[in-house]
Amino acid sequence: MESSGWRVPPLTLTLVGGTLLVYGVFAHMGWPGAPSPCRTAPSCWCESPGTGWALQPWNTWSNLPALLAAVALAGVRGGNRRERTLRGTFVYALWAAGAGSLFFHGSLTLWSQGVDRASIFLTWGAVLSTSLFRLGLFGVEQLPGVVAASSVAAVTLVLGFGVDINVLGLSCLGSFLVLETVLRRRDGPAADPRWIRIALGAFAVAMVSWVLSLPGSAACDSPVPTHAVWHVAVAVALVAVSLHTRQPTATRTAPSPRAPAG
Repeated sequence: MESSGWRVPPLTLTLVGGTLLVYGVFAHMGWPGAPSPCRTAPSCWCESPGTGWALQPWNTWSNLPALLAAVALAGVRGGNRRERTLRGTFVYALWAAGAGSLFFHGSLTLWSQGVDRASIFLTWGAVLSTSLFRLGLFGVEQLPGVVAASSVAAVTLVLGFGVDINVLGLSCLGSFLVLETVLRRRDGPAADPRWIRIALGAFAVAMVSWVLSLPGSAACDSPVPTHAVWHVAVAVALVAVSLHTRQPTATRTAPSPRAPAG
């Protein structure tokens, strides 16, 4: 078990710092690439496109909480292998959620639109992998591989087959709710429900904000774009789920082998 404390691993600093560096370089270049339909729309995701380093400032910078949360979570030291692996999985989920959307709303290009759509399911793949792991379907050694496989599946489904993100997103949310319900019933009163309740509340706020930021919504007249609220609410939900998974869950032990008859 590692000693406790707080120190951000170089890999996380490189990942988040590199994301912001690439963002700055592309912004300085004037956002190369074909524009997405959002750039010419009067309002896209409840914010009118502008110019400069962030074409949609609210919808762009509202992704920074996810990236900052990834750094903060990565900096937590200590814990056994299970805790460290789960923590690393949620660092990845927070980074994916923040980075993909940051590039899209900052640039409003076609390539970043694809990155943004894929990043939603990179995030969901990581979250659902932790639920399956806590159910005991595979060991902690396999969790990173399952997350990697889910990431490949997400990119393939969204970019390769053009699966509708609304349908896939609702399917992921429904799967998460089912898995957490099963875990709750299995673990019973031993599991503290506080963090999962916060997570579910944040997910509810996120989903309402998503719907209210669709084209034609009257909520788009609000001073703060509802889509920016979606970004922050998702970050809060992911942090809450990561804290919820710190709790030990009921584990299945393999039966002891019988002693040979003698």
